[in-house]
Amino acid sequence: FNAKCAKWLEETKDQVEGLTEEQKKEMDPRFKGYSFACDLRPWHVTKQMKVDEGIPLPDYHETGDPVSEREAKAARSSTIPLHDEKEIETMRTVCRP
Repeated sequence: FNAKCAKWLEETKDQVEGLTEEQKKEMDPRFKGYSFACDLRPWHVTKQMKVDEGIPLPDYHETGDPVSEREAKAARSSTIPLHDEKEIETMRTVCRP
């Protein structure tokens, strides 16, 4: 992980080298007029980097729609588990104080 981070910092350093602190803090025009709820503000954003070959991309990488996540959640919430007497008794035993 540390090697990857070092590589990424090396790849993007030319995008921030030479910028003054004021330039780094300069608000992105897309946030003009935005009413912030606290003191936290966006910082200088470097260009988007490409994911290395061989790293699988999530299903939402192109559309932003996490289909597999939504399907997994729906599958979990639509099934109600049915327990037999033995399982119920076991739950009662382990849940006693």
